[in-house]
Amino acid sequence: MSYALIASRVLIGVVFLLAAGSKVIGPGALRAFTGSVVALQPFPRFPGRLTPALAAGILIAELAVPVLLMAGPAAPFGAALAALLLTGFAAVLARAIGTGRDPQCRCFGATTAGRGHVIRNLLLAAVALVVAFAGPAAPAHPAGVVLAIAAGTLLAALFAYADELSDLFAAPTH
Repeated sequence: MSYALIASRVLIGVVFLLAAGSKVIGPGALRAFTGSVVALQPFPRFPGRLTPALAAGILIAELAVPVLLMAGPAAPFGAALAALLLTGFAAVLARAIGTGRDPQCRCFGATTAGRGHVIRNLLLAAVALVVAFAGPAAPAHPAGVVLAIAAGTLLAALFAYADELSDLFAAPTH
């Protein structure tokens, strides 16, 4: 298994673990996420009473991605699921932004989504597709595996906390 593939699997897995975790950790997080699904109106004719089930399904799928990515032979399915989810998230956000709404993104907490979120999701979807179609695993040196895991985790943190990092380094607006 190439080290880049290991890092990519870790990147996608950690991103989805952080995203799912942010929806269940803390008081009212799941309720806020469900509310954001309602506000995004991912499917125009989707019955509102089924939105909690849709939100739960998204959360379950987000939790399934890292589990599948860790389960050797199932990793391509986890990566394909990640690519499908990320592409869907990008499409829903792009539609909301295109109609002039300021959608609340609950991917890693609460933030107003913009074009950067759409681009981030599409970049991650591309990485997930590479993982999904990567060939069979080749032997890897343990030290290289550790470095690849560290690199994937660091990249995931950068993707997950890009908004906060951007705010931290933004020029003050006084």
